[in-house]
Amino acid sequence: MTETFEKSARLTARTRHPIRCAKRLTPVLGLLVAACVSPIPQEPPALIGLLDSQEAYFFAPAGDASEHARARPSPPWRGLGGAELEGFVADARSENLGVRSASARIAQADAIVRESRAGLLPTLSQSISAGVNRGPDQTGEFVWEDAFSLGPSVSWNADLFGGQRRAVDAARLRHAASILTRADVQRQISAAVARAYVTAWSLSEQIKIAEDLVVSFSDTEKLTDERYRAGSRTTTALDVQIARQNLAAARAGLPSLRAQYAGQLLGLDVLLGRVPGQTELNFDNRQSEAVLPMLSPGAPADLLRLRPDVALTELNYRAALADTDTARARLRPSVSFSGSFSTQTSDLGQLFDPEEALVGLTASLLAPIYQGGRLRASVERAEAAAEEVSLAYVETILTALSEVERALLDEAAANEQVELVSDSLLAAELAERISMERYASGQISLLNLLETRRALNTARQEMVQAHERRFLARIELYTALGGDAVATEVAT
Repeated sequence: MTETFEKSARLTARTRHPIRCAKRLTPVLGLLVAACVSPIPQEPPALIGLLDSQEAYFFAPAGDASEHARARPSPPWRGLGGAELEGFVADARSENLGVRSASARIAQADAIVRESRAGLLPTLSQSISAGVNRGPDQTGEFVWEDAFSLGPSVSWNADLFGGQRRAVDAARLRHAASILTRADVQRQISAAVARAYVTAWSLSEQIKIAEDLVVSFSDTEKLTDERYRAGSRTTTALDVQIARQNLAAARAGLPSLRAQYAGQLLGLDVLLGRVPGQTELNFDNRQSEAVLPMLSPGAPADLLRLRPDVALTELNYRAALADTDTARARLRPSVSFSGSFSTQTSDLGQLFDPEEALVGLTASLLAPIYQGGRLRASVERAEAAAEEVSLAYVETILTALSEVERALLDEAAANEQVELVSDSLLAAELAERISMERYASGQISLLNLLETRRALNTARQEMVQAHERRFLARIELYTALGGDAVATEVAT
């Protein structure tokens, strides 16, 4: 059973006595506004202080200094795919269905802010009615009589303990969080588009290499068949069959690569919010020669302002603290003021006559006495929720730091791999030229030629894949550092 203690001063008087009403309310209002509430401390998680004291990442490249902490890395889109990829990223950031859904959630959060702000303002309502009543007149005879009433009223909750204001703060923080949510979706979508583009480029390059291998094996098969037909002692029927088998195997690998390439384009269509099949890519073959500038990751503390997901969890943490304040405010009395103006008459012409009106002014203090532990449980639930969000905040920061460190490692390994594969490719190209010359002059067997040719093909494929890993590592590093979505201060 719920019991409340209500102390109110209710005055009803004719409209010619408003000053008398206000004077009689003054002692009550003085009692109500005497209450106050002390602010509740809101300390950030301890990990924030540790981040501020850490000047660089553990796996940061040599030469990265703390003075670069505020430097923003350049987007890798132009270096990877030129204006074409840059256009794809821009389209995805506005047309992707996930981004558009996030925009709809921003509109919802904005409406919630306006709805919560309305709780701080007075409410005004108006009622008017007309009808007939049957009753006895002065002679005792029952007659029908017109009945008209007019009743505007106003009420306002003073929110002395700040519960409603903290609810507004929480709504504003969640609105800002919805903006950061969209920014984080854009960050991830940009990376997904870039990855799909680079993978498609890699597959297109591998298709070209495979097609070149087919041409090479086709030339070898013709040369071997001609030498066998010419009666060469070093060429047998087995050599002809081996050459044909290698040619057929090279051709057999093309359909799978082409299907994978088409699949990447279809995936890119979905990311861009297009009907599958609309995207047509014209890759620049010089992409493998792209020079990616040195990227300085700066200081770990930068992630607090550059990573939208980190800033998002911070806002959620602050909103959870506001929810806790709101729950605590419900333990305290609430103060409200209301006023009413009403007339009731059987003469429509007197409906708006001030002399026939009654005015009511009310100030009330409503204090919870017994709620069965519901309000205290609500506070404990809000505090536990704030603790959960605080832990999620710390976990998000640790995850972001880990992603940057891992991306730094991957990029360093990818750059080293490109250098090593380059040496292997140069050696394979030289060996293939020498083998071809010697096979044409009959100095080596077909098997020797095929072995060097397969080694060259493998080295070329590895080179493309090494560049792909280097580009993907740069995309991951740029994305881990915040991407295009810079989460600077959001108005709250």
